[in-house]
Amino acid sequence: MKMFQWLAAVLGLTLSQITMAAPDIYGGVGLAHSKYDTKGEGSILSSPASAELAYSALNPKAMLGFKSDGPGFFEKLAFELQYMTIGGDSEVELTERVVGASPSSGDADTDGYSFGIAGVYYFSNKFFAKLGLHKWKMNVEGITANGTGISIEDKDNAVFYGLGYQTSLLDTDAIVRLEYEGLRIDPEGWSGSWDSGTIHNFGVSIVVGL
Repeated sequence: MKMFQWLAAVLGLTLSQITMAAPDIYGGVGLAHSKYDTKGEGSILSSPASAELAYSALNPKAMLGFKSDGPGFFEKLAFELQYMTIGGDSEVELTERVVGASPSSGDADTDGYSFGIAGVYYFSNKFFAKLGLHKWKMNVEGITANGTGISIEDKDNAVFYGLGYQTSLLDTDAIVRLEYEGLRIDPEGWSGSWDSGTIHNFGVSIVVGL
C-alpha cells in the first residue's frame, strides 16, 4: 500500500509540473499479444482442486499522452493514459483431489481490462521506459472435460511498467512503437489460493502527434 501511495504521489507531482507548461498532446492505438500464467489450489471449483491457468490473446489498446517542452529532466518526460482489453481463450489444467478423479483439461473464456497512467521517460528519440499504476479486472469462465466448472473474478490496482523502441513510419508524421509492458497482479479475490503473476504484453502501436 505504501508503495502505491508513494508512486501515486510522484506521478501526481510530476504531472502537475508538465501540465503547467502547456504540454503537447499525442495519441495512438495498437495491438498487444498478452500472456499470463498462474497456479491455484483450494476450493477453487465445485470440489477441492489444484489448477493451472494459461492465458494468451491478442488485445487492442488505446493511449493518450502529454509531453512537456520544459527544461532539463522534464523535456524528456511524458505521461500516458492507456486502456487495454483483456479478452480471449484460456487453457485450464485441473487436478481434483476427490476419489476417482483424474487430471482434466478444459478451455475458458477470459475478459476484462486494464486502465491507468504511467510516466514515460525518453532516453533518446528512439528508446523509452514507463512506470505507473493501472486498475485491472479479469473474469474467467469455463468447464473441463470432466464437467467441472470454473468461475473466477477479481479486480485491483497494480504496478505497470514497460520498455520500448519507436521510429518514424515510412517518412510520415506517424510513429511506430514496439514495446513490452508488464502488469503485476495478485488475484486475491479468486476462490481458493492463487499465485501472483505478471500479464506480459508484447505489442506494436501507431502514434501521432508526438
